[in-house]
Amino acid sequence: MGVFTKKHIIAPGLYLKQDEEGYWDIWQEKPQSIVMSLEKEEEAKMVANTLKNMGEWDKEDDFVRYIQEKIPPKYQYFSELKTKHHVSKRKNFLYRETMSSNGEVRYMVLEGGKDRHVKGELIVDGLGIHQRKDGLWALDHIATGTILTKFHSYEEVRVFADAVSSYLDWENTQVLDLFVNIPKLSQFFKEVKGDIEKKSSPRVMPDILQFQVLFAQNEDISERWKVFERSWNDLQQMVGLSEVKYEIKRLIEQLRGSLRNRGKVKKRKARLHMMFTGAPGTGKTQVARIVSKLLYSLGYLEKNVCNEVDRSSIVGTHIGETEQRMKSIIKKSMGGVLFIDEAYALAKESERDFGQEAIDVLIKAMEDHKDSFVVILAGYTVEMKKLMKMNTGFESRIAQVFSFQDFTPDELLDISLRMLSSYGYRIGEEAKFLLLKEIKSKAKKGMMSGNARSVEKMVDRIIDELNIRIGKQPGLKETTLISPDDVEKALDKNKDSEEQQGLKSVRDEAYDELQSLIGLDEVKTEVKRMLNRLTIQKQKEQKGITSDRARLHMVFMGPPGTAKTTVARIIGKFLKGAGILSNGQFVEVSRSDLVGKYQGHTATNTKAKVEEAMGGILFIDEAYSLHGGEYDSFGKEAIAELIACMENYKDNLVVILAGYEKEMDEMIDLNPGFRSRIGFSFPFENYTTSDIVDISKHLIKKNNLQISGEEEQVLSDCIQQYAEKQNGHFEGNGRWSSNFVRYIEDAQMERLSMSSKEEIPEEELICVLKEDIKEAIKRMR
Repeated sequence: MGVFTKKHIIAPGLYLKQDEEGYWDIWQEKPQSIVMSLEKEEEAKMVANTLKNMGEWDKEDDFVRYIQEKIPPKYQYFSELKTKHHVSKRKNFLYRETMSSNGEVRYMVLEGGKDRHVKGELIVDGLGIHQRKDGLWALDHIATGTILTKFHSYEEVRVFADAVSSYLDWENTQVLDLFVNIPKLSQFFKEVKGDIEKKSSPRVMPDILQFQVLFAQNEDISERWKVFERSWNDLQQMVGLSEVKYEIKRLIEQLRGSLRNRGKVKKRKARLHMMFTGAPGTGKTQVARIVSKLLYSLGYLEKNVCNEVDRSSIVGTHIGETEQRMKSIIKKSMGGVLFIDEAYALAKESERDFGQEAIDVLIKAMEDHKDSFVVILAGYTVEMKKLMKMNTGFESRIAQVFSFQDFTPDELLDISLRMLSSYGYRIGEEAKFLLLKEIKSKAKKGMMSGNARSVEKMVDRIIDELNIRIGKQPGLKETTLISPDDVEKALDKNKDSEEQQGLKSVRDEAYDELQSLIGLDEVKTEVKRMLNRLTIQKQKEQKGITSDRARLHMVFMGPPGTAKTTVARIIGKFLKGAGILSNGQFVEVSRSDLVGKYQGHTATNTKAKVEEAMGGILFIDEAYSLHGGEYDSFGKEAIAELIACMENYKDNLVVILAGYEKEMDEMIDLNPGFRSRIGFSFPFENYTTSDIVDISKHLIKKNNLQISGEEEQVLSDCIQQYAEKQNGHFEGNGRWSSNFVRYIEDAQMERLSMSSKEEIPEEELICVLKEDIKEAIKRMR
């Protein structure tokens, strides 16, 4: 006896059949899908006759979807009927017993309106592939014996099967209902099929659609889908917060995994107490509210409640009062989230402080009721760490710590623009540039005190200035466009003239420093060309003229001692003075500063150095040492993190990679991510003999020593003779000169120490003689 038995026609396009498991299935003939499945024949006939009266089942391909889209009241009635009578079951379960060693299985499908016993290839439980009599290849939902789709070749259907196999629980007979209830799911599958037929890579299902499928398959939370959808979208629209978004997605994946083991293992709730650390204005409170809604929608919490408190509402003035307040707050928070802002303030401030009472009660409740509510403690990073050390009970109860980073100037600009847009205002490029410039000028190490709260105040002042302006001009038609004048007045730029003049001085000083460097003619020419280009680009932006921004990350290639570090410092200084970088600080690192000793340590080290350099220059000397070969996983981790940061912070961070030319070329070729992010490359050549002479003279003067014309000639002759013996090569370049001058000073002091004079005159103390130079050059050999 096959899986499918004789049809009982109910109406054109609608029939009833009993399978060999004894279930009674109501089928629509086209598109050959089970509408409902019931245990008893009489009940099945009654429901089938009810459905018959809903419309003409033979007139519409997929009648259920038709009424869903066109006749919502009728679909609502159908859904209620299905909820009341439909039975969950698995069909074709015997295919597992027919599985061969090569994955071949036997099962029944409806093909061409007839039951057909086929040999298929099992993809995952409930999903198989077989070749039809007409030569086409079909992907089958084995659990119901339904053909899902067809392709002309095995290769195509296999790619499709692999692309969709992980998205749904194909063992479940009700999985096909999802395509009726979630129209976007059907559309996605059609798009995947189109991709494959066009020989393109199949697209990936969007997160939000995967989540909707998860909710639809879980009756316990299906009614909370809208709460989740709104909250998830709110979270995604927030600027930054990549770590928080990642961890929330992990919670969803945990839920999805736990559903696979439903009925197989004992149900367990995850420990979800959290800590949010970071500066004010980084979104901790807003995220706590969103997280409480997400946890509720996912079924981790019973109530959609976020109870927000701080020290003032917890700590009392006499013994026992604080304990009672804390217990009352916890009781009110049961089933939801308790959010304690500036939680470190609960720590004992003095012998008479009652904050510790609240902490003791809270820690006990976090353990005793860990399945009943979620506690989120929030506050400054350093202070929260101190709180954990003082009260170790927190550490063992808190499952996740989220670090809320300060927003970068570009992120703060994005936040301010979203605020203005949400109120209905528009802003032009010039006004936008002025706003970003103000944010950068107030930023320290690339970050701005107060974060989103500060830019919210800026936005309020800008809107006030706009209202004042349009209030004075009753006939003005354009009333919602923020002008540069609104921004300037709001940010009080008339007080900024001294600051602007100061920045110009910094820029000019950096330019002069570059000019004064000895040698490096090609480098100086190329650097000046770059700086001039960036200056003009900045002026264009100020005038609202858009153009492709130059990538600011650079490579310095050349031997040691050729002033690479000095030039990098000058560039940082210039870019600050030009308003391109917010502060221009210089952070120099090597492999040892970035690469850690254990997995994950390297990324943390690299992020810390990037954060330290934010708004300025991150100079990586001997950068090629980051690539330690095929098996250097830590070096690869540093490079991956560095490339990501070069992209994410490209508007307020300049990374300069320095090292030998050959090794740097090899590293960049091995990591193409560098190549696409580096905008400028500068070759640093070895110093000439003439350069070494000039550098040595410069260093002698810098060390407050004096050298006469005759001694200068001896200096030049000694260096020239050294160069001839070394084929013009000075090991270390500028460092060679530093060592040489140090030896000159040593020789001079040794000579002076032999003097019989009790007090040596000042002119002798600073004077360098020919014998000092000759003695020094001997030591260089």
